[in-house]
Amino acid sequence: MFELKVVATVVITLLLLVAVLGSNETVSNFFGSVSERFSFTSPGGVSFSLDADNYSDMTFTGKKMVNVTVDGDTYASLNTGNLQTNKTLSVYGFRGTGSVHGTVLVLDGRISKVGLPEITVGVQETIKASSNFTGFSAVNLELTDLVVHGTGLLTVGNTTTQFSGEIQITAPTGNFEINRNGRVFYVAGRASKITIPGSGIVIG
Repeated sequence: MFELKVVATVVITLLLLVAVLGSNETVSNFFGSVSERFSFTSPGGVSFSLDADNYSDMTFTGKKMVNVTVDGDTYASLNTGNLQTNKTLSVYGFRGTGSVHGTVLVLDGRISKVGLPEITVGVQETIKASSNFTGFSAVNLELTDLVVHGTGLLTVGNTTTQFSGEIQITAPTGNFEINRNGRVFYVAGRASKITIPGSGIVIG
């Protein structure tokens, strides 16, 4: 019983201390600025866009019917035969795994449609493809994490932050572009957390 009274006294004292500090405008502003500087919370994930002058190798999964468009030389092995082209190739409804290493894109999974500039054909089969690309875009891509070293702009909500150095994005999902629309690397989607170590910024 004595221990319970001691615990209750400590809890009440802490609550009173928080109330007093919170009512002090100087202290409140200080903690508010620290929170704003170093950490932001965003229930349900962070909506963001990233425009960078560099990108890193990445491994991804397609769980939500990914649409991929790739410019360059592509060789694809399908159930019904092989496909080799140097034209823009689009695959729709992709489910599976893939990777980007430098300018090489690899896909391994299933697709529902494949398209070239002159024709689009509905298919339901497996695909194993490798592309040496000059441009690449994907819709609904999911990564476990993404680390970029370079400079660029990060936009979260109505706030745009310029960064230089490293940016870490945990569990990003959304639309990715490499060497498209005048951009080296662009991502727009959601993530569970975004960190800019050099600035001490953590969002999520």
